[in-house]
Amino acid sequence: MESLIKLTGPSSYTQVTVGTPPAGPTGGQIVPASAFGLKYINECHGSLDESGKYFVIPCVGPGAATQVTLIWVIAHTGAEETGTTNLSTFTAKLRAVGR
Repeated sequence: MESLIKLTGPSSYTQVTVGTPPAGPTGGQIVPASAFGLKYINECHGSLDESGKYFVIPCVGPGAATQVTLIWVIAHTGAEETGTTNLSTFTAKLRAVGR
């Protein structure tokens, strides 16, 4: 099943911190599979936000995941946005495939 949603950024973004399995990385914007109307996510694709300032990069673990972690990257520099930045005025489209 395929699902497309519009998603608004968080009011206080947390930068992603690298982690080791099984915990994995922390931070970013967590979006549950249920936001897509799915139970599990197999793949997810991001986009530029509507303003063109950010590119949203989704990270999904191996296999069927119950959530996706979004990394908000400044489009013209490629750098991840800094922590505590208010992204609630930015909206991006995401496409997920799952069940």
